[in-house]
This record gives sequence, structure tokens and C-alpha cells, in this order.
Amino acid sequence: MLMRTQPETKMPDVSLDSIHGCILGTALGDAVGLKREGLSRDRAIWLHGDRPSPDLIFGTGFCSDDTEHTVMVGCALLKSNTDVDQFEKYFVRYLRTWLLTVPAGIGFGTLKAVAKSFFVSRKNYGVFTAGNGPAMRSAILGLVAK
Repeated sequence: MLMRTQPETKMPDVSLDSIHGCILGTALGDAVGLKREGLSRDRAIWLHGDRPSPDLIFGTGFCSDDTEHTVMVGCALLKSNTDVDQFEKYFVRYLRTWLLTVPAGIGFGTLKAVAKSFFVSRKNYGVFTAGNGPAMRSAILGLVAK
């Protein structure tokens, strides 16, 4: 979650075009990289060739939860109207709803943190993990970091 330095912190305004561009870039990178995830460079080239393309299954590209999380962050940024507390409320609501859809390949750290959000106060959602969950959402957060 976002760090608070003051009780009523405001985020900078973000344009809808910036959010769209970030989501599209994330989705494309996600779709291109998904079939190579977890493979060494040599193995990825051997299996998929040396020209990356977003064609995971039968020539169709897919996005992972990386893109889904980026969309959730973008929606929460727009709905929160630059209020950090509102952003947290919306983002946690999106994550809880997403968890209830039983997503494939959810990381253990994300699963544990979202599950905790149903039972503990928001100051205690966090978990210690070596996973990449925060990195999945970091590109779009760069739009509001000034």
C-alpha cells in the first residue's frame, strides 16, 4: 500500500490517457513475456524462437494477473480522486473481488495479503514475501510519483 507522510495526503492528478497508455504497455509486455516466464534465455529461444510475440495459445495472446493488477490500480486511482485513503479502500475492494474469482497462478504473498484484508485492519494487510506482487503494480504508480 502507499506510505502516508501526513494524515490527508493527496496524490498528483493523473490523466486518463496516461493511465490507458500505461495499461496498454503493461498488457503488451505481459502478453509477450508470458510464454517465456520462468525460462532461461536459451530455453525460451529454443521453444519460441528469437522474435518475441504475444501468441501464448493457438496464436492468441493473453495477459496475466500482472495486467489485471495494473488495471485495478488504475481504476482505484481514478475513483479515489487523488485521496490516498480512498485509493486504498478501492484497491483493496478490487483485490478482494479478484480473489473471489479464484485466479489462476496467484502468488502466495498476494493470496495471503488479500486473505488477511478480510479479517484485519488495513494497517496489518502486509506480508513479508520475496514475490513480485508489488512490482506488478509499480509502473502505473509511477504516474503519480512526483
